[in-house]
Amino acid sequence: MENTVQERIDDYLDQAFGPYEDSPTVSELRIEVRHDLLERLNDLLEHGVGSELAYAQVISSVGDIEATIREFAEKDRVLDEEISQPSPDQPAADEAPPVSGFQPTAQQPVREPTPEEPAGPAHQIPDGEAPGASWQEQTETPDSASNKPEDWVSSVITAVTDGLDSVLTEVSSALENVGGSFIHIGLWNDETLKERTREWEQRWGQGSKVRVTFATDLKGGDFTGQDLSKRTWVAATIRRADFTGADLTSSSFKTSDLRKSVFNQANMTGISMVACSVRDCQFERTNLSEAVLSTCDMRRISFIGCNLRGVRAKFSDFRAATFNDCAMDGANFTGADMRRVCFDGLSLNSVNFSMSNLTEASFKGATLRNVNFHHVSRRVVAAIVFDDTVVDSATLRSLRASGHNPQGIRLED
Repeated sequence: MENTVQERIDDYLDQAFGPYEDSPTVSELRIEVRHDLLERLNDLLEHGVGSELAYAQVISSVGDIEATIREFAEKDRVLDEEISQPSPDQPAADEAPPVSGFQPTAQQPVREPTPEEPAGPAHQIPDGEAPGASWQEQTETPDSASNKPEDWVSSVITAVTDGLDSVLTEVSSALENVGGSFIHIGLWNDETLKERTREWEQRWGQGSKVRVTFATDLKGGDFTGQDLSKRTWVAATIRRADFTGADLTSSSFKTSDLRKSVFNQANMTGISMVACSVRDCQFERTNLSEAVLSTCDMRRISFIGCNLRGVRAKFSDFRAATFNDCAMDGANFTGADMRRVCFDGLSLNSVNFSMSNLTEASFKGATLRNVNFHHVSRRVVAAIVFDDTVVDSATLRSLRASGHNPQGIRLED
């Protein structure tokens, strides 16, 4: 990775976060945002994107980060003020008995709580029942609520998905027009199409030397059982293709249309899918361990009996997807749109949902150990479905950090 590009990202972050460098929460957010941006930059550079274009795409993916920074800084400011206030069951500073080494003076006024503010540490989360409405909740306005991390992340995902759909539709339409024109002027006929089919079978068959395919129309292609390892497809149209039992180890799909394709029992270990449309595809007993599924449209997919260990699916759209009998240890869904996703009955270990939108996601009967819900808001956590869900202490602390004590969960013995 070029140092100049990394330095430009650091300069951008310094400008955005600089005015709030005294806020511990903002500093922590800066570290996490920087890590994500550099990782995304590396992914783009490794996939052949130029440094200038990669920098522009990385920065544009951040969205309105300034509003989020201000919100986190405001939380720290309010928390500092609350900590400085006397507890309701303690005497005020001017009524307290003298303590050796300290005497209140006129230069040390004690700030009295206003009628609109709670007196006491409202952000302190007890070990027992859920705390009442926090100070942030009481003063939250519609404008501030719309700038929460999961909202701007969802906006980025929606923009990428919509743009991808538009590009794929235009590419597919252009390819179909070209094919239709060839047929119309007589360059293609039934024999030509048969010959092209035989050509593709030879090129994609066992021992094929072809490794990179650009803007190819392979709709309805039959790749069952084929060795397609270490291949690259760029801007390809592969809708309704059948990859059942195929070996796709370490292959790559970039900005490609794979909608309604079948990947049952395929070996997709280490595969990379970047900005692809994978909507309505079938994944049954598929090995996706260590796969990269970045900024992809994966809505309504049913993952059945799949190996998803170590999957990196940052900023992808999984709305209404289902994970049934899947192994997901170490999976990373940072910034993903997980609304209405079903994780019922699964055992999730070290799974990362940081900054994800999990509204109405279901964890009924699931077991969560060391699961990260960092930067998931109280509002989103309150909308997650927990019913007889078992969690360990680390997961419970992560959930409570939002300021909400979720119901329907029990602590693991």
